[in-house]
Amino acid sequence: MNQTERKLILAATASIEKILGGGIPIINLTEGQDQTISPELKQFTQTLQNLIDQYLEGYRFVLALSKGILDQEPPKGNQFVSSFKQLHSDLLHLTWQTQRIAGGDYNQKVSFMGDFSLAFNQMIDSLRQKQIIENELMEREKRLNEKTGELMAINQMKDKLFSIIAHDLRGPIGNTGNLVRLLIDGDISDPDEVKKALKMVYASSESIYLLLENLLAWSDSRRKEIPYNPMSGNLTPLFQETVDLYSGAIQMKNIDFEINAEPVTMAFFDTAMIQTILRNLFSNAMKFTPPGGKITIGARKTGNQVLVFVKDTGIGMTEEILHSLFADKSGASREGTNKEKGHGLGLVLCKEMIARHGDDLAVASKVNEGSTFSFRLPAEAPA
Repeated sequence: MNQTERKLILAATASIEKILGGGIPIINLTEGQDQTISPELKQFTQTLQNLIDQYLEGYRFVLALSKGILDQEPPKGNQFVSSFKQLHSDLLHLTWQTQRIAGGDYNQKVSFMGDFSLAFNQMIDSLRQKQIIENELMEREKRLNEKTGELMAINQMKDKLFSIIAHDLRGPIGNTGNLVRLLIDGDISDPDEVKKALKMVYASSESIYLLLENLLAWSDSRRKEIPYNPMSGNLTPLFQETVDLYSGAIQMKNIDFEINAEPVTMAFFDTAMIQTILRNLFSNAMKFTPPGGKITIGARKTGNQVLVFVKDTGIGMTEEILHSLFADKSGASREGTNKEKGHGLGLVLCKEMIARHGDDLAVASKVNEGSTFSFRLPAEAPA
């Protein structure tokens, strides 16, 4: 054995001892070899160098793995890291599961890491139970807020009802009582004056009747108890019925009217609801139409629908009034052209009842030119 071979063997021995001690060999055994080294020793040092290279490659991979660096591929064909490849794959999957859990997916389960899996799954179960409790609390809080809002709305409506009863009923009933007393006492004896007084009594009774009907309908709507029983029928008689109901008030206020509809206008509707809608819309038109004005009530067929409308030549509305027209909580409404009182429920009821028929109440208005309220009904029963 020559001197060169002896040095090579010592270098190889030192590299092996370095590895056994947990260190990193820094000498390449295949570099600097000459012809004086035997073939057997060359083959041995080449094999040993290959082993050292695989060790270094595996060492770098395991070192990165120990630092949590997972975005690397395990070295292929390296026996030093074969036992770490599955760990690398498991950690990648665990990372994905952790991200899913962070996003709220508590159905993940870990089953590949022994005691760690047991502890990890217990943590997931704890988070799942916490989420369930939090969801239940949020749902209860939501329902509580909804009930609180409903109670506040009911309380506001109760105050509004008291206001309506105190003011809007008191006026017509008081006027009726005064006129009847004058008639009984004989203070009004002239036939024309008696007739005029009776017309005023009739107008007051109409106002009281409509208000009480709206209050009842409003109460039923809040309890979701208004029945909806649509059927095919002729709308035209309902227009005449509405005009007849307000004939006394029409004469008193000297308002002209027109029924613009064919003798038979068939549609699919709930009769009671449409009667209430027409009465409210016609009463509203009378309220804001000055003496000498005109109200047109009617309908016309458009395709497979029937357009129902009430048009007046009254004082009209500004954009601001139009935007607040259906404010159920306003508690106030405008006075009419003859200082008629209003209770603000009529149009809200109309809108709700028209919605039951599948449409919305449309309004077109210009100041000092008048307003048109309209809605559409199915011309025929649905198939």
